[in-house]
Amino acid sequence: MRTASPPCPQATVADTAAPRVAAGCNTYQHNWDDLRRMVGYLRGAYAKNLGDPHWEEFIVELCSESLNFKALWARNDVAVPVSPTKQVRNLAVGELEMFLTSMSLPSVPHAWMQIYTPTDGVAWVKLRELLAMSVEERQRPWAEHREQFHLEVG
Repeated sequence: MRTASPPCPQATVADTAAPRVAAGCNTYQHNWDDLRRMVGYLRGAYAKNLGDPHWEEFIVELCSESLNFKALWARNDVAVPVSPTKQVRNLAVGELEMFLTSMSLPSVPHAWMQIYTPTDGVAWVKLRELLAMSVEERQRPWAEHREQFHLEVG
């Protein structure tokens, strides 16, 4: 008899609004204000691409896959990216509070990038610890997590 794995403790409210995120795991902690703002960013980018069938299809797909996204999209909020802080989860070193800086890349149409920078000494120490680990040390906690919460047990 096969039974499902226990629910993933890393699941966040964002998982229901982002159907492309692997079942329940999300490295970033979001709250509804974050989600509302992210959908607002998407609407701002969408406004620059009105009539583009790829964008239209993408929005329809997101709305059909997520009731939460559909509700947020229906609000018609438009937002401009700011530099908030984000809590980044890492199973090897714990949570890191990071500044998030977003910017467009003028030489590449529709491209933008995000830079995560530690907010304080504690986050810098954890980041340096993570960077000093071998690939195996960084990946081991994730492998254990997947085994415990995402693989079906026989």
